[in-house]
Amino acid sequence: MMQLEAVKLLDEEPLCNTQITLHDFIRIGSESYDAVIMNAFKNKMRKFKTKISFSMNFDPVAVIEVPNVFETRISHACNCIVALNVTEFICFDLNSHRKVHSFPAAFAFYFDIEENYDGKGSDALIYGGDRGVFKYDLNKIMNGEDLNNIWNQPEIHSMGMVCSPHNDVLSKNVLYVCSYDTCISALKSLTGEVLYRIQHFENTTGYYFEHTPVCFSDIDVNDTDTELFVSATKSKRIYNFHRIAHNNHQDDWQLIREFGGEYLTHPDGMVFDSVSRHVLVCEQQQQAKGCILVVFTEKGEFVKRVDVKGKDVKRHASPTGLCLDERTGLLYVVDCANFLIQIFK
Repeated sequence: MMQLEAVKLLDEEPLCNTQITLHDFIRIGSESYDAVIMNAFKNKMRKFKTKISFSMNFDPVAVIEVPNVFETRISHACNCIVALNVTEFICFDLNSHRKVHSFPAAFAFYFDIEENYDGKGSDALIYGGDRGVFKYDLNKIMNGEDLNNIWNQPEIHSMGMVCSPHNDVLSKNVLYVCSYDTCISALKSLTGEVLYRIQHFENTTGYYFEHTPVCFSDIDVNDTDTELFVSATKSKRIYNFHRIAHNNHQDDWQLIREFGGEYLTHPDGMVFDSVSRHVLVCEQQQQAKGCILVVFTEKGEFVKRVDVKGKDVKRHASPTGLCLDERTGLLYVVDCANFLIQIFK
């Protein structure tokens, strides 16, 4: 005699209406059914989130006033927008944009959010500056439980940073940190240990950066952890590196292209859209009334240049940071000159 057992998995997020029905035929009284495997599969499916690309329409949605804001990120685990104004983090409710929390930071300009860093749904906040790189449990900070850092790496004087997560093996999460002296450090996100440094980059023509002023500013990584995109203020370019894995577990990064020189004068904040495969770059151009953003394909081909004025702009804009919420497709643009975070769809 057979029993029909059906399991329905429906994504709880309204962004995805995918439904999977699993039919498992097992004998009544049989003990061969592995509930552990089934539960693991269900949990994995429920964690799956559909990614939405930015529309490229740049339609203004909202604006958040933040004194001296320089960078911003999204934490869905804490349901908040996190803004950094060099000496303080300020958190706003993700939906109402109401201020919900704030806490001090060592002097810093850049940070990132590591989602589900502990495998239990908690987000980590990682930031850095001249005093090193620090990692905190954002959920505990928001709940007022703990202001102690998880780790501190004092050897790294950082600019932009990005965490490349391996959701199935958390111990393999890597934090890429770029510094002003043209160096990228790869840190083990679990401990802060420096795994290796990427310096004296060689491209396919044998060119090195040793005697060239570059000055890295911001960094992002693609969804497969095989490509790095780095903005550089002095050389006015975006550099694209490709990872070459070896059997000895040592990774090499090769500069495969540089682009943007004729379209950029002072690139700063940057984000890679893993759905549309676009690279969006903040352009700090003097006397620009709106926030100038330049869009390229992941291969470095120019797409367009936009002057997005947004709302409540009182003086010449100075965009310094970008954040793309891939669950909603909303783009957050930091305008430090007007003390605003502009939100576009």
